Amino acid sequence: ASSAVQSDMAAMVLWSKAPKSFPGALHRSFRRPSGGILCFAQGDVVNFCGDALAVSTSQALEGIERADWWGFAGRASADAALHMKMKGLAEECRKQRTQLDFAEVLVTRGPSQVQHLLHTAIPSHPASRDPASMPANVGSPLRPSMVDIETAEYFLHKAFTGLLEAAADLGAKSFCCPSIGCGCRAFPVETVARIGLGVFTSPPNAEIPYIEIRCTQREVLETWIEKTSEFGLERAGF
Repeated sequence: ASSAVQSDMAAMVLWSKAPKSFPGALHRSFRRPSGGILCFAQGDVVNFCGDALAVSTSQALEGIERADWWGFAGRASADAALHMKMKGLAEECRKQRTQLDFAEVLVTRGPSQVQHLLHTAIPSHPASRDPASMPANVGSPLRPSMVDIETAEYFLHKAFTGLLEAAADLGAKSFCCPSIGCGCRAFPVETVARIGLGVFTSPPNAEIPYIEIRCTQREVLETWIEKTSEFGLERAGF
């Protein structure tokens, strides 16, 4: 069997072991041009089961919250959810680093069902400037990290690339990533999908058979899926 076929078979096994989301949740799998599977799964990243899980955090390695922004009202970021689930995670991160550079990757232990947790930080997109911010007594804003659009996209691409490289270096065969940047950093979903798909379909990343994009918001995943044909992805039979 060719290496591509072997990669597909390995990905199918990994997919069969992955926890499925709630009934009616969106789920689509695609064959990557370089081999392996790219899966889109509607669900919470804290429920992923596999080798490596990525999360976007703040440069201070704290659970991101955006209490002062109407666009993020009532929502918890993947980073905040993991910090709530894993008590002491911030302290564990800071044993290694007290500050992350943008797109740098820090590796710690994962939640019980994940071997490795990969932390990275990205700046806020200019779209995060909210003309109708909440009153100051509602919550604290993000620490300033605004850059121009070109710089924001550069660091997002570098973060996606660094996360995959770190997962491969750890020997991960399954890797899960949220739609980084689409939450409180306010990147346009189309931009995140374009940059993410460009990285996840590149040939060097074929050594990770199973890559999953997991998000609770169906419309975000649908935007990613709409762009798959632009990157040579074909629907898989599972």
